Amino acid sequence: MKEILLLERNPREQERILSVIGQVSSRVKISVAETEEEAYIKMMQGDIDLFILGVASGMEQYGDVKGLTLVERIRWIEKYRYTPMIVLTNLEDPGRRMINDFHCFGFLEQPVETGVLRKVIGDAIHAPKGTRLRKNIYVKQDGMIQAIHIDEIIYIENRQRYLLVHTAQGERMIKYETAKNFMKKLGDSRFLQCSRQVIVNVDHIQEVDYVNRYISFRGVEEVVEIGSAMKRKFREALECSKSILWM
Repeated sequence: MKEILLLERNPREQERILSVIGQVSSRVKISVAETEEEAYIKMMQGDIDLFILGVASGMEQYGDVKGLTLVERIRWIEKYRYTPMIVLTNLEDPGRRMINDFHCFGFLEQPVETGVLRKVIGDAIHAPKGTRLRKNIYVKQDGMIQAIHIDEIIYIENRQRYLLVHTAQGERMIKYETAKNFMKKLGDSRFLQCSRQVIVNVDHIQEVDYVNRYISFRGVEEVVEIGSAMKRKFREALECSKSILWM
């Protein structure tokens, strides 16, 4: 039996979605939340198989980014990194970003026809749980294309005119590349910027010391500094992952 978390603040729309879910499958458990805070508590207490999220579904809420923040927080949590997610919204601007960066199963602009809603929800409920594929990023250096396993990247340093990528297999230097552009190529929520010069892979973090502002990694002697200006933002992002030890 799959567990679904539904966040929809419009009572009429919430009732319609619940009706559609009932038509698609009876072998589901549905948790309903009316606020982002309630949704976050429910997903941390449970084991959600499908998220259905209404983001700024009413004109009086246009410009409300709380729902988008919740989507980001979901993807920061290790166990929900690839969990199917359906987003229903009348906001157009973040659509492409949400599909590309947050790996949405479906992104539906309101108002959504019931038939379309039934098809997308049905596909998501009956989709088999996927296995995580090992992703590579390809870089061209000195006329040769090299593959870097994303899982093996520990942290990335932004230096003058090049990036130094520290991996489990050693260091890779990438010339004429910026950290901002490289982050876009990675397209992976595991990578967080802790300072203007450094991006870290949270999967490799051993300890974070916020008092002395440093991060250490498993199997690596070097530590990296947390920028004072980015300390708060980095901590908020990192604390969403229960697999990380912090001080």
